[in-house]
Amino acid sequence: MVGAVISGLGVALPPTAVQDELWEGFFARHYAGGRRGLAQRIFANSGVVTRQAAVSPLLEDVSEWSTERRMRRYQDEAVPLGRAAASRALADAGIAAADLGLFAVCSCTGYATPGLDILLARDLAMSPNVQRLFVGHMGCYAALPGLGAASDFVVARGRPALLLCTELTSLHMQPAGSGAPDVQQIVSHALFSDAAAAVVLTPAAAPLSGHPRPDRSSADHQVPPPVDVTLPAPVPLPGHATAFSGETAAFSGDGTPLPGHATAFSGETAAFSGDGTPLPGHATPLPGQATPLPGQVTPRPGQATPLPGQATPRLDQATPRPGRASPLPDQATPRLGQEAVPAQATAFPGQVTEFSSDGTPIPGQTPLLGDATALEGRPGSLPGYVVREVAAVTDTTTAGHMTWEVTDLGFRMGLSPEVPAVLSVHVRALVGDLLGRHGLSIGDVDGWAVHPGGPRILDVVQERLGLGESALAASRGVLSTYGNCSSPTVLLILDALRRAAQPPRRVVMLAFGPGLTLYGALLEFSTVAS
Repeated sequence: MVGAVISGLGVALPPTAVQDELWEGFFARHYAGGRRGLAQRIFANSGVVTRQAAVSPLLEDVSEWSTERRMRRYQDEAVPLGRAAASRALADAGIAAADLGLFAVCSCTGYATPGLDILLARDLAMSPNVQRLFVGHMGCYAALPGLGAASDFVVARGRPALLLCTELTSLHMQPAGSGAPDVQQIVSHALFSDAAAAVVLTPAAAPLSGHPRPDRSSADHQVPPPVDVTLPAPVPLPGHATAFSGETAAFSGDGTPLPGHATAFSGETAAFSGDGTPLPGHATPLPGQATPLPGQVTPRPGQATPLPGQATPRLDQATPRPGRASPLPDQATPRLGQEAVPAQATAFPGQVTEFSSDGTPIPGQTPLLGDATALEGRPGSLPGYVVREVAAVTDTTTAGHMTWEVTDLGFRMGLSPEVPAVLSVHVRALVGDLLGRHGLSIGDVDGWAVHPGGPRILDVVQERLGLGESALAASRGVLSTYGNCSSPTVLLILDALRRAAQPPRRVVMLAFGPGLTLYGALLEFSTVAS
């Protein structure tokens, strides 16, 4: 039997922004007057400490931009960002772009023709015969149907596939408006972030699964202990963003910030009623903020010092475009506006937080998230996972609870406070049925990659599935460090899990979005991929 194995993963991030600085530098003015107090409470309880913005509101206010202008900027920013993530995934898998049989792209934050699938197939020198698939406007869960389609292709055709998720939510800042506060817009402005993540799937013949650590006995068939979650710090493309010290966002197993760690939020934060008031027992942020590492001071928040030989960004292009670096060997010098993917970086000291099974941070250094060349210089150094199944359930009676409307001023998010309650009705059955078809139960799963739509959503999933405090440490950590990046987010969590000191044997991925729709995927460690 042939299966599809996730054999490579790559990530690329725009410049990092600190949540407190975004509030003080922009949103405190954006939501002035009577709306300021409400907005400040929502930001404080978001669970986000740092996130990324291709278009930072500290540098450019896009809230009054036309949709056309936003879409043009999307192409400028998304192409080099997606190229970097895809190149890193291919390098991690040891696969040449020319060998791909399918290239699938997920994005709900920008559209153009020719789109990312065509432009990146060209830029990465894929075969003219490569098949392409574009998944648009599915929202935060899009990575999982994309994964299912790519996996099915690999199984049916016996050829490798590449899945890329690229989202630039920062382009869809909305005007503050007048009258009553729009709580749904405030919530989305407090949570959402930008990122690109890619995975390579390759064929694998039976046997498809095994134990990730040969020296760990599996004779008694007991479930492995909870994983040590490795959560790397934000990985900007070269020339971008401030790198932060190891003092950012260390959490205990229940998500509570540990002493001496800056701007951490309790795992119980960011549940609020329909008017934005935090519910009883939900905490507010601790004081403090992360400090740049020595020699990495940025002139302004979100604007990195240009690399040697780079011109200072124009005033109307304050944030340098991702990936602006020297071309890789054998690549032609890119023309203006078509940057080549830079060579990969190695890890920086103190930029990584590694968590023990109870969520306690462990000092250490790990290769950068999504960076294959830092892994002993060879592909395949991290575990691969067979995609066993992708499943879904949609409750169309709640279709109005989550929307993503195209307007004259970009895309506008609708996010009902009833979303967690709807998820609580369906998530247990979805997971139980998915595992049951493979003779498994929740207790057999030692890795959970749950899309962090917000802390309250994670709380609901944890409660309904009966998970321990440390089970969602990676999901809470990604929300804190990267924000809600829409479709790439669940892949960021998977990357954190596979970099753990003891990678999980079985992983369940969960993501949620418009419909309301819940998607789940079951992954198992592959001895073939390892």
